[in-house]
Amino acid sequence: VAAVAVQKVSADLAGFAVTAGTRLQLAEVGAAKARTLRTGEGLLRPSFSRMDELWSPVASGLAGLQVFDGDQSLPVVVEPADQLPGLAGQPLVALGLSPDGTRVAVVQRRSGDTVVAVARVERAEGSVVLSGWRTIDLVATTGAAGRALDLGWVSATELLVLQATEAGTSSVVRVSEDG
Repeated sequence: VAAVAVQKVSADLAGFAVTAGTRLQLAEVGAAKARTLRTGEGLLRPSFSRMDELWSPVASGLAGLQVFDGDQSLPVVVEPADQLPGLAGQPLVALGLSPDGTRVAVVQRRSGDTVVAVARVERAEGSVVLSGWRTIDLVATTGAAGRALDLGWVSATELLVLQATEAGTSSVVRVSEDG
């Protein structure tokens, strides 16, 4: 039996998302049993949007991102970015959705290093579009080189990034993304 931990709680507190080994499950308060929404290798921590969409990233990259509205999987379009060639196919470490649901931030593995990038989230006609990608230069923010390990939004415009430094320590970096 795989270990199970509640990883995200829906905005209305009525649902809980968990990954258990190779399954993403949604457990609703009062339901007799959890529903399996997806199966597969490399499932990462999910995120709920303020509209209770459940975002399910995978380690293989943004091309595998699925967004669920109830039991329906919405099409996700990842628009390319000049500064991030091959964006959709790069391995993913973490994904976080801003509290207002208008931005997404990711940590991607690239050539033995990591890149933190932010994009706009646009919803239209039953699909989700990620566009306007820009990278976050953590060296300029912290003054030290390091590797991003995880991230999370603390407000609609501020992001916290967990970074491992070259000295073998970890630090949390606050980044403003008000553009």
